[in-house]
Amino acid sequence: MQRITDGGFNTIRTWAAFSREELEVIAQYDIKIIMGIWIDPEGDFSDPFFITSASDIVNNVLSYSKDFDNIIGYLIMNEPLPHTIFSAGFDETIDFWATIKDLIQNQHPGRPVRNPLFPGHFLNLKFFRLVSSR
Repeated sequence: MQRITDGGFNTIRTWAAFSREELEVIAQYDIKIIMGIWIDPEGDFSDPFFITSASDIVNNVLSYSKDFDNIIGYLIMNEPLPHTIFSAGFDETIDFWATIKDLIQNQHPGRPVRNPLFPGHFLNLKFFRLVSSR
């Protein structure tokens, strides 16, 4: 952490959620975090079992992460492949992401949520509040 702050950095981004203990260390150094919550990007976004499992993952992470003000945003999943989106359906995919986004924002208000999506130009993702690009 000291090397990060000595280098002049003040924010890190993760692909998966940090533990409570890791977040406590980061908070001691006043480092901000854009925290990823790993959800399988090849899951069936229309499958109720998958949706419940993903919601459980998010709720588990939020049970402790909501206590950290240095989390400035969340990233859910990472770059799902187009065939996964096509298979689940556009509306079902958007509904799934909206469900996860709402879970996060209801438990950690004010924190933007984004899906690092490539290619995402064919989906309307205006409901995400955090913009990311390559």
